[in-house]
Amino acid sequence: MAAYPTTLAYYEKALNFQRSLLPPIHLDLAATYVNMGGLYQTMENYSNALSYYEKALEIQLKLLEPDHATLAITYNDIGLVHQLMKNYSNVLLYYEKTLEIQNKRLPSNHPHLSATYHNLGDVHVFTEDYLAALSYYEKALEIKQKSLPSNHPSLAIIYNNIGQVYRAMKNYPTALSNYDKRLEIQLNPLQLDDLDIADTYKEIGLVHELMQDYTMAPSYYKKAFEIQEKHLIFDDPELVDTNEHISALQPLKGD
Repeated sequence: MAAYPTTLAYYEKALNFQRSLLPPIHLDLAATYVNMGGLYQTMENYSNALSYYEKALEIQLKLLEPDHATLAITYNDIGLVHQLMKNYSNVLLYYEKTLEIQNKRLPSNHPHLSATYHNLGDVHVFTEDYLAALSYYEKALEIKQKSLPSNHPSLAIIYNNIGQVYRAMKNYPTALSNYDKRLEIQLNPLQLDDLDIADTYKEIGLVHELMQDYTMAPSYYKKAFEIQEKHLIFDDPELVDTNEHISALQPLKGD
């Protein structure tokens, strides 16, 4: 955080210098505006970030072709800031502009397309439009399956997101299927991250609990707890929550 004011001062000096030499509509100015927007975004000053990204976009729209790749990047940057600000209608507008350009310029299996589909899926989850979220996640998954090894951690993330959507839609068997796929990747020794695995065990436990399977649910919660207690302090909210799930289900277990 201490370096941000210094970096900001550097950008402001560069901007003043550029303004003294360049016409007001110049791509070098747009690049500096983008850099300043990115810095303000990192500082979580989203209103200033948005202001500078929009200054950059205004210049780019006047100088670049409407399907230029740089515009897709700026649209995506603006969309992300709106997402951080929870302005979801604006998020969709800018991510869809990003996607429109990417579909014109990129091959159908390009990772940037997958990322945009994933982003759109996330936004639709936030707005509880689960069918739309699922559609975008599945498009992202299709690209990832074609371009990544089957045990890539990026696939684990998308399987988890799809599982959460199916859980929200109360399609518990399909949710479990996707969580199991995530777990299979996580249990690969090369991808091992204990707390992520604990999270998956807990998600699986929750689905079994929702299905009123009071034998399987505690067993997965206990697997999660065993990992969490190795890495978290005793009063960590995640650890406490997992233990509460175990305790609540104990009278229902029937053994």
